[in-house]
Amino acid sequence: MSGQSSSIPAVSSNPEATVNVVGSPSASSPILGSLISDDSSSIRTYTPLKTISQGPFGSVHFCHWHSIFPPCVDPPPLPTIARYGVGRDLVALKVIPMNSGQDPNKWKELEVLRNLPPHPNVVFLYDYFFTLADRKLHLAFGAMEGNLQQLIQARRSRSFAGALLSSIFYQLNLALDHIHSHHYFHRDLVPENVLVTTTGLFDYPTFPIPLVTTSVASDTLREKDVVVIIKLADFGLARDTRSGHPYTEYVTTRWYRAPEVLLSSPHYTSAVDMWAFGAIIAEMLNLRPIFPGTDSLNQIATICDVLGNPSNEYRLDAAGRLINGGSWPDGLALAHSVGFQFPEVLRRPLSSFFSSAVPTSLVQLMEEFLVFNPQHRLTSSSSLQHPYFLHTAPYRNSLPPPVLDS
Repeated sequence: MSGQSSSIPAVSSNPEATVNVVGSPSASSPILGSLISDDSSSIRTYTPLKTISQGPFGSVHFCHWHSIFPPCVDPPPLPTIARYGVGRDLVALKVIPMNSGQDPNKWKELEVLRNLPPHPNVVFLYDYFFTLADRKLHLAFGAMEGNLQQLIQARRSRSFAGALLSSIFYQLNLALDHIHSHHYFHRDLVPENVLVTTTGLFDYPTFPIPLVTTSVASDTLREKDVVVIIKLADFGLARDTRSGHPYTEYVTTRWYRAPEVLLSSPHYTSAVDMWAFGAIIAEMLNLRPIFPGTDSLNQIATICDVLGNPSNEYRLDAAGRLINGGSWPDGLALAHSVGFQFPEVLRRPLSSFFSSAVPTSLVQLMEEFLVFNPQHRLTSSSSLQHPYFLHTAPYRNSLPPPVLDS
């Protein structure tokens, strides 16, 4: 296919019209082939089914993929999305326009996903190619039904089954531990970047709640809810933890931004992902954000309204309970450097923001994520052994295996 170009648009404006496009590297080449090559290209054939998003920086489309995928080690099976029919190879095709000065080989998301080993809870890059004629980078991922934000919005006022939450949080924790253990952190962990596919309904066993008395044995109580597969996506802001500082200030949507980032620290770590994880857990419990700040300074004040203000020391009450935001001398110095002073606010018990049905161990998990001092936040590795995940494992493990398209 050397030297060929295509006059056919990479994504047709007519859904269900088959598209043929020439891109490099060739689909028969190893997955690490160069994107700009006159000697390695081939035709990709697919049928666009639906445009998921469209903006000045790119677009995402559901497509029925007809071509072979490039050879790679043990590609995971594609999840089935029932509304598009069984047996279709469904991909989410991200199309990114690039200017003449950009090298597609150095696109951050591509770079990260080329280096990350496959994981069931991280999006898998089945194919990628560059169309030289229109200078567009194409990334083909396994299609997913939607994202966590859409799942939250669809609940209206109905809370999630306890074992479903445990399943979602555990899958997301596994994804974070995978990328952190391979020296990356995400920096844009928000509900929209956690993809979801439902695989049916299930009668989940209900968590025993000591405050509720019933004549029915707890193991016979059931909550019907969806079964979901979770995959972490959108690695455009991800960074290698070994790349050195400084990092850019703007990472993730404000409501999920860690305090050190809000205070413009150029030195931060994968702990920013764990803060965002804690904020997502709280949002899934209450179906609304826990820190809905209106700007960066208001965001810090909103956090203090819940956690209290940090200081040079831990302040405890007579019962040994924390009554402020904990010790964070570096944070005080950061605030001083940008002309900000933390408001003096007493800490409110985090449990007071949630239903009494929420397990105490889950509140404790959030408390260990939502810590001002990033050095004291629970890591993705240690959190997998947290009592919440250990105690809820029997409920979480009762789920049927996900239905995947082979």
